[in-house]
Amino acid sequence: MKRTLFIILLIFFGLSAWSQKPEFRIRGGVNMQQTQSDDAKFSLTSHIGAMAGVRISTLGIYGEVLFSTHDSNNWSENADYLVPSLLVRFYGFRKMYVEGGIPYFILMSDQIDSPTSIDYPDKEVGFYAGLGLSLSRIEIGLRSSMNPISTVQLTGSFRF
Repeated sequence: MKRTLFIILLIFFGLSAWSQKPEFRIRGGVNMQQTQSDDAKFSLTSHIGAMAGVRISTLGIYGEVLFSTHDSNNWSENADYLVPSLLVRFYGFRKMYVEGGIPYFILMSDQIDSPTSIDYPDKEVGFYAGLGLSLSRIEIGLRSSMNPISTVQLTGSFRF
């Protein structure tokens, strides 16, 4: 795990130093998950983190690290994740962008009874796909996370 985390952090900081104009962002938002609870159909949790990378013309390559909270399918408890990701964005539609990427979900919660359960996968690779609106220094994005955790993220970010 230490080796994987080191490689992800190396990519994260290496990408930002690669270009003359690296971009740095802080990010935060809401996770929306479908649940099988009788009380409600969806649960809302949160995420916060940072993003760094480069943009070359209409293509951007970014490293991202999020601290994200997710509910189990039956809402019995929450699980905290550290989610480093590698993202590619295409800025070809005026102020809109399309993104895709690969997140790595690392379970951080110690209170989970069985970390290998299907509710709380640990050390697994997933896939992000989404779109957003880039307005000067502020961005608003909507993306879906598929496997191992299915969620929709609504995120706002501020670029330095």
